[in-house]
Amino acid sequence: MQSLIPNQRFTKERIPYGMQRYTGETERLVGILDSHLKTQDYLVGNKYSIADIASFGWVNILNFSGVDIDQFPNLKKWWQRINERPAVQRGLAVPSKGAFGNESYKQRLKDDSEFAGKEKELRDAIGVGGEVDARELGRRGCRVGYQHLGVFMYSTKMNSVKALK
Repeated sequence: MQSLIPNQRFTKERIPYGMQRYTGETERLVGILDSHLKTQDYLVGNKYSIADIASFGWVNILNFSGVDIDQFPNLKKWWQRINERPAVQRGLAVPSKGAFGNESYKQRLKDDSEFAGKEKELRDAIGVGGEVDARELGRRGCRVGYQHLGVFMYSTKMNSVKALK
């Protein structure tokens, strides 16, 4: 699911519906991981496993995918715990440190104003960064918890949260 988002980033024609759809689905899945990690240090059996290894790569590019990892505190702690492992750091450096990881992406936003401007345009086009995030919708009782789509086709730009209360 998330792999479609970077593909959209590199095409000449950006289709907002597709980007919203896949960003929303990624947020939903990340929200499930975040909830699970509220009581667990790792994904399976509360110990580092192949599940953590397989999931780390996707979580490591969340910011690049249009999903702010800071909105998911349990997942962020898990990501930091995995990212601090020496073997993971060695793996990330092969063949060289990537430009799309959460840390690299945030640093580039700070260092490159042209890149930051283009990213803001892209985030505005897909409706990321509105007043209410997926976790807040869950707190308000929305069963689905999508930010960009779902039973109510919620959009931060439409500000239709009041209908969900």
